[in-house]
Amino acid sequence: MANERATLSLKGEITLAEFAYAMHGFQALMEALASDLGGPGSVRWIVEDLRPGSATATVRGEAPDARLVQAVVGRYVSIGQSLEGGEFLHLSGRTQRAVFAITSVLADPHVEAVVFQAAEVQATVYERPGGLEGLATVPKIGTYGAVVGRVETLSKRRRLRFTLFDLVGDRAISCYLSPGREDVMLNAWGRVAVVEGRVQRDRNGRAKAIRDIERVTVIPEGDAMGYLRARGAAPAGSDLSPEQAIRRLRDD
Repeated sequence: MANERATLSLKGEITLAEFAYAMHGFQALMEALASDLGGPGSVRWIVEDLRPGSATATVRGEAPDARLVQAVVGRYVSIGQSLEGGEFLHLSGRTQRAVFAITSVLADPHVEAVVFQAAEVQATVYERPGGLEGLATVPKIGTYGAVVGRVETLSKRRRLRFTLFDLVGDRAISCYLSPGREDVMLNAWGRVAVVEGRVQRDRNGRAKAIRDIERVTVIPEGDAMGYLRARGAAPAGSDLSPEQAIRRLRDD
């Protein structure tokens, strides 16, 4: 059956701002692909299904020649498959910018994936593509630091991740490893460790996620003062020593 519909879905805990930004990128991508293949304004895109609860939108293309719409939709899902496979994208500048806008929401650790779909074909993207960073300004979330806690629930499903339970409040912190960095987790599961990377904090300054992890240092639990090796545990620019930072958190 002719494929004249394209769907974009965001998975995870999606904010309204992220949904709106991704949908803007979706619109820009469909218009750019249609322009590349048939000229500006050659396809009219109609919203056929919009499910905010699941952050999903489906559009249907209308054009005098249905084959043009099918070609655009086919190109759309092939871009998703290339992103899924980590392949380098050869795209026009306008198309690249639209792809970056869609995938930039993956900078938020609460966004699990972006799904490109057409008919029975779908591609799931878990990481932002490399090589497109200069096409738009999307600030990185968090600053470099470190958190001390116990490493639990290590998982390789979808993406490399684990949960760190901090030693002060026993709060769960989601931690994300870059592909190929499994080595930093050597002998760390179930043990107390210092996790260093880009730390995202809540409004109270408490860590809630760590991305771009550079180092995981296991602390011998027999060393009562091992937390003193918690480099970067205090917020950037702080004059607090590690023990002062931990005492302050304990007193909150």
